[in-house]
Amino acid sequence: MGSAPSSLKREVHEELSCSICLELFTRPKVLPCQHTFCQDCLRDHAEVKIPLQCPNCRQQVRLPPQGVAGLPDNHIVANMIEKLQKQEKHLEEISKQAQSGNRCSFHPSEEVKLYCKQCNVPVCTECCEEGHDGHPTTGLKKAAQERSSTVQALINEGRNIVENYLSFLRSLREEEKTLNEKKQQTDNSIIQAYNQMVLKLRKRKDHLLSKSGENHTKNLHRIQTDRDRVLEDLNELSAACDRAEQELQQGWGEFLSQQTALIEVAGKYREKAAPTPVQTQPAVFEPTDTPVPVLGHVRVQSLPSAPSPAATAPIPAKPASSNVAAGGRGHQHG
Repeated sequence: MGSAPSSLKREVHEELSCSICLELFTRPKVLPCQHTFCQDCLRDHAEVKIPLQCPNCRQQVRLPPQGVAGLPDNHIVANMIEKLQKQEKHLEEISKQAQSGNRCSFHPSEEVKLYCKQCNVPVCTECCEEGHDGHPTTGLKKAAQERSSTVQALINEGRNIVENYLSFLRSLREEEKTLNEKKQQTDNSIIQAYNQMVLKLRKRKDHLLSKSGENHTKNLHRIQTDRDRVLEDLNELSAACDRAEQELQQGWGEFLSQQTALIEVAGKYREKAAPTPVQTQPAVFEPTDTPVPVLGHVRVQSLPSAPSPAATAPIPAKPASSNVAAGGRGHQHG
């Protein structure tokens, strides 16, 4: 079990580390997608990624007016980091005390060598004289040996429970990874369905525009045909009138010959119906009342949930004598 504490420390650090700088969170900020990062790391990332996207799941983030600093703080993570740092500092102090010898916290010049059976605390000779006079005592090493098996059993039980919780954390990480992959697949499917619908709408648009263009061409052809016909008649009748008028001014002989031609032309157009307005049929677009096409539905799929930590019998209350296993420091006068 010697590697257990270091393994636990490593995994806890991993859970409380920023995925950008890979260090323990500093001023942790939580995004709407619930991923947490250091404030400074997010600020640097926001300057590169515009608009800001979550470095983990790529979800777009709308920053508040204050920028990254205006994002909510992750107080839970900040508190856990504070506790972790205090615990590590405490363990370092214990390690230093053990290296310097089991010195009494009340009498630093004295070394703790005895154990008060009545008060269940390690003591030095000065403590025995001051607060434990007459109390039964035994050697610190012997007292530790008598209680080491009980303490070790509690430690083993605690390590097993810790391993269960670590397994639970690992399963949560796997579940989060699966959720991210599923979301990406779902988003890709939605985009694909949208693109296919847009393609169909584009083809429909092109078809309608083509029909509108064909109808417009037919109408213009009708107008041009009637224009050409009327212009042809107009030229014939106008030319006859111009020639008759010119001959009338030049002499009677030519006028009489032109009169016959003019009578014939005039008679032709007198009996001919006057041009009627061209009957065109412009195309008009009439949008249907069909609602917006439904791309599909997002169905919530149940994934296997992370297994809860295995039920384990609670650790019995630690007896006061367990102080021995911790190095026999810190006692009270009885």
